[in-house]
Amino acid sequence: MHRSLALLAALAFAAPLDAQGLALSLTNGVLGGAEIPYSPQAIPRTGITLEAWITYDDATIIQGWSHPTIARQRVGGAGEAWFLRVNAGNSRATRLSFAIQRNAGVLDWCEWTFSPGQLLAWTHVAATYDGAFQRLFVNGAEVASVARPGALPLLDQGGDLNIGKGDPGSTLSHYEVWNGSIDELRLWPFARTQAEIQRTMNLALSSVPGLVSTWSFDQSDFADGSSTLNGNAIGTPVFTPGAPALVTAGFPGVLSAGAGTPGCFGSLHATVGSLPQAGNAAFALVAHRFPTAAPVAMLFGPGISPVPIQVAGLNLWPDLTSPASFLLPATRDPLGTARFGIPIPPGIPVGSGFAAQFVAIDPCGPAGATASDAVAGAIVP
Repeated sequence: MHRSLALLAALAFAAPLDAQGLALSLTNGVLGGAEIPYSPQAIPRTGITLEAWITYDDATIIQGWSHPTIARQRVGGAGEAWFLRVNAGNSRATRLSFAIQRNAGVLDWCEWTFSPGQLLAWTHVAATYDGAFQRLFVNGAEVASVARPGALPLLDQGGDLNIGKGDPGSTLSHYEVWNGSIDELRLWPFARTQAEIQRTMNLALSSVPGLVSTWSFDQSDFADGSSTLNGNAIGTPVFTPGAPALVTAGFPGVLSAGAGTPGCFGSLHATVGSLPQAGNAAFALVAHRFPTAAPVAMLFGPGISPVPIQVAGLNLWPDLTSPASFLLPATRDPLGTARFGIPIPPGIPVGSGFAAQFVAIDPCGPAGATASDAVAGAIVP
């Protein structure tokens, strides 16, 4: 068995872990949180999913203009690319707000109004944008959506990424600090489906491939457990026990493999929308950074080849010698994220391997085509 697939098979048979570590705890009015230096990875042009477990006390925030913030990608007075926060205003309003900036100086809003005290218990929230809709989900249920025609990507004007607070340069910076706890904050560079969010919301995730960022806070820091968006503490953030009891630390059964060829928007990256679990009808292979009008196909095989097949300047990594391999068209959303759904039947043997790679027509690639890296996996329980 190929070395990476041997590791995946071992992970597939490993017992799940109960992960109940630390959570980030903040108090409105006491400066605390983190700042992550600017990276274009924090402003993905291929859509976005931001999700976290939270608690929030709307009764004890400081009276006055207040925007308790879960996360915000901001740039001074030029406006932010996105944020997820409570727009408490000056009346302790209970509105969870997800805003994005696609046109300079214009914020597009999607909001959900909750009842006073409703978020005192641990609650999972998620926000997505796919080039056509903004959506908000609470405990896996869609609670708000707004159509966003035009297929416009997020506007990148630079700026840092803040966790747990709003604008550190504002005289009201203490008032923009979250008032409660945040755990398992995740940033995906594409819009996940409702079913994908539901499949992983109760899992503690790390080592997710494909430019996904995950912050668990279990080490009392702001380290990105899946990528490179590591943060520095601002003020006095507190890490406390009592985080929600989640299952399966890590991201078992999936690894990046091989290397792709850069296209018009940089290197293309493959990943999965949820874990390759037996019985997961929502399982899909995903890749992003394709040209928005490019025809895309997916190569699938039972494993990774030790040496790639070279075609038209592309390195093709899945094992294409097996009768179980195939090439089929993939769907592509308005922002250039390709997706291929493969429902996994309940009876499939745990440890069964797979590998996938996406290829597309791309004028910036060799011979007018490009390919993502590959994603290799094994079915987990």
